[in-house]
Amino acid sequence: MFITSHINVETNSAHGAGPAMSSQAVAGIAPGTTVDMSSTGNKTAAYLQAFVDISSIATLVFDSDQHVLYANHAARVFANILNPENKDRELKCVGDWHPELLSPAALHLASVRGSWIGEVVLHATASCQKVLLVQISAIGPNGTDPYGLSARDITLDYVRETELQARNAELEVAYAKLKGAQDQVIQSEKLASIGQLAAGVAHEINNPIGYVNSNLSTLQQYVSRLLGAIETYSVALTRTGDSTKEPGDAGVNQVESSGPERIE
Repeated sequence: MFITSHINVETNSAHGAGPAMSSQAVAGIAPGTTVDMSSTGNKTAAYLQAFVDISSIATLVFDSDQHVLYANHAARVFANILNPENKDRELKCVGDWHPELLSPAALHLASVRGSWIGEVVLHATASCQKVLLVQISAIGPNGTDPYGLSARDITLDYVRETELQARNAELEVAYAKLKGAQDQVIQSEKLASIGQLAAGVAHEINNPIGYVNSNLSTLQQYVSRLLGAIETYSVALTRTGDSTKEPGDAGVNQVESSGPERIE
């Protein structure tokens, strides 16, 4: 990415960009060596260099001691954003951009694996923090220095993602509450159905019981009347039997009962 032609690309020290570095040094070409610009590869390298210079992604090239060899315009602007109170400082080392921009662990992984990418949270001011997507690559021969660092500000994306996660958490809580309310409604409907079924069964049982119970008093009256009528018929029959006896039989009885007394 940083292979360039013999055109010198110098970081302006007036803007605090650090020491000047030719594009040949970035490309690994010995300084002072003349390169034919007529070749297609050199033209492509020049185009790539121009593209990096005007890119909106902050780009740095630094050595193993973290001395900055190259910084594009976006990197210098980003340095002022990270430290707005000291815009005139010299930017010679990566730590001049921000002390937490390059961690030793990230640099070690980049040297071992050839590349490292991750999110870095920087506290620009007391009330402002920046979230960067940082990529570090070993662009030297055999995966050694110099290293290239590109940083893109993803603070807005990070804020949106955080808000989205918070909203998702709120939705999950609301869904859980809705699910609980739905379960309660279903349970209430089940209980209501069971209650209606029990009421229907009780009604079907109470109907014949109520019918029998309501007619017991009437049956009792009928039985009382029937018993009274039977008793009346019995008394009447008893009286009728007494009145139908013969008079002679009565006289005989009287004689028989008085006979012994007379004989005596």
